[in-house]
Amino acid sequence: MRRHNLIRVSEISDYVFCHRSWFLTAQGVRPSQVQIDRRRAGIARHQRHGRLVDFCQRLIPAATYTLIFVLVLAAAYWFWTHAH
Repeated sequence: MRRHNLIRVSEISDYVFCHRSWFLTAQGVRPSQVQIDRRRAGIARHQRHGRLVDFCQRLIPAATYTLIFVLVLAAAYWFWTHAH
């Protein structure tokens, strides 16, 4: 079997992800510097967004416990003021 007849897993992955990108790469077309810069900016933006999402997900339990604590304090205050 000749090497040009081999299909690599990465080529299949590229094809599944974007048929047009796979075709252009197979034709020897490469992205311009502007496209490369835009891709890098997009990657950086998605990474920042991912960090923000992770931070917010870690904040949810703390916010839940704080809300429960405030509700317990409010209930205790209400019972204390109406008990007298």
